[in-house]
Amino acid sequence: IFMKEKPSFRSAHYLMTVDIDCQGKLLYSIDAYTEDRFTDGGFSGVFDGGGHVIKNAVLTKSLFGTVEGGTVKNLGIVDYSIGQKTSSVCAPLIAGLHGGTVENCYAIGNISTPIGTIGGLIARMSSGTVKNCKASGTISVIYDIETVYSSNFYIGGLVGAGSGTIEHCYTDVDIT
Repeated sequence: IFMKEKPSFRSAHYLMTVDIDCQGKLLYSIDAYTEDRFTDGGFSGVFDGGGHVIKNAVLTKSLFGTVEGGTVKNLGIVDYSIGQKTSSVCAPLIAGLHGGTVENCYAIGNISTPIGTIGGLIARMSSGTVKNCKASGTISVIYDIETVYSSNFYIGGLVGAGSGTIEHCYTDVDIT
C-alpha cells in the first residue's frame, strides 16, 4: 500500500485476514514518516490486524510512518529486525502517533540502530491512546560519545518519546 500516491487510502478501513511471513525480506512502511508530519498527512483510517501477525520482516523504519487520528489494532509483529535506519525515528509498528489509538498490538524483535527516537512499539507519540499493548526484544544503540553530547535522542521499551495516554501495557525490552 503506497498511501502517498493514493491519499484516499489513508482514511480507509482494512482487515488483515491471514498471517504474513516475510521470510526475512524487506517490508516497506505503509506511509512515510516525516519530521514535519503534517506536510503529507498520515493514516487516519482503521487497520484491524484481526489477531494475525506479520513475521520475519526486515524493516527500515516502521510499519506505519504516521498515524494521525487513525486506529491500529489487533496486530502482532514478531521476529522482526530493524538495522541501520535512514530516519532518526523508528519502531516496529508506528514512527509517529498523533491523536490516534493503538490497541491490542504487540511486537517481538530486535532493533540495532544509531541514536534517534526509538521505541519497542511506537517511536514518537504526541497525543493519542495506547492500550493493551506489549513489546519485547532488544534495542541496541550504536553510538559514539560525541554523538551523545551533540544530539537529542529518546529510547523507550514501548514508546520512545512523547505524551498521551498509555493503559494496561507491558514492555520487556533490553536496551543496550
